[in-house]
Amino acid sequence: MRKIIFYNVLCLLQFFFSKYISIYKISPNFVLVAIIYIGLSRGIIYAEIMGFLLGLTWDAFSSEVFGMKAMMFTIVGYFSGKIHKKFDHRKIFTQFVVISCASIIYCLGTNLFYFILMNNFNHVFFLTRLDLVNILATVFVAPPLFYILDRVGL
Repeated sequence: MRKIIFYNVLCLLQFFFSKYISIYKISPNFVLVAIIYIGLSRGIIYAEIMGFLLGLTWDAFSSEVFGMKAMMFTIVGYFSGKIHKKFDHRKIFTQFVVISCASIIYCLGTNLFYFILMNNFNHVFFLTRLDLVNILATVFVAPPLFYILDRVGL
């Protein structure tokens, strides 16, 4: 029951309230942080499933290319689950490094996906300033969100 409530609260936070808490279109990616938390604390399978379900939900609520978020969050869930026994998810340095790497992979993968489908070369091999600021926002939101998720017991 807690997992269903977690899923619904996370969807509400990311899809409906993020536009109200964003500053100049800069908002943290709560879904990415949650998937990495799940991967580091639970393992590959659970992180992949949650990444796919949350990505599919995001795709359903957005007007972007359908399936892109599901694929990217599944990949992030796989890699964060792969390292779950090697790192302690409670250490802040681990959170910063893993969230930073996963955010960069997510942004580059999204830009590559747009390049393949839309043949737009301007966004492939670099991150825009907005991407970098969103990565920083996600990194700085990660420790409090990890703490909350640890306390809730997911």
